[in-house]
Amino acid sequence: MVGEIISQQNCYLVELSDGWNSVYFQVNFETSFNNDKNTLTNNQLFFMLIKSKKLYSGMKLHIMGMKVLDSKSEANEDEKAPERTLVEIQYNSICKAKWDEKLGLSKSKHLLRNLASLRNNGGFVPMIDVFIVKKYKLLERASGHGCRYLKKLTCI
Repeated sequence: MVGEIISQQNCYLVELSDGWNSVYFQVNFETSFNNDKNTLTNNQLFFMLIKSKKLYSGMKLHIMGMKVLDSKSEANEDEKAPERTLVEIQYNSICKAKWDEKLGLSKSKHLLRNLASLRNNGGFVPMIDVFIVKKYKLLERASGHGCRYLKKLTCI
């Protein structure tokens, strides 16, 4: 669950909580970028989610492949901030969870995504939902002549 989105001098610090423990991930401010969603970086994709209020406090998320960056970092050196665990999250490996799902580890081991929701620089993809419409025959066997690959390459 997104606990809190803290706006700092040059970044957003997003708190993720399972109701008991909290980790944070950092989204740097972006001043200018292209409107083409396929050329945006992972940081720019998260920045757009926060600015358009599609990522907000209280939202439940499914997250796969979270990577711990730094276990003891401070938000500001001037303030005595508590120790925070920073993590890295990929845009392609998150999705919105149902409002009534329990917090913590999920029973499902996979996060299913469709091709339309993926972005080029959004990181790794846990699992893709693909439908095969038509299956073509690649190899053709002829008795006594070996095999022919699409009638162009002849094997003996």
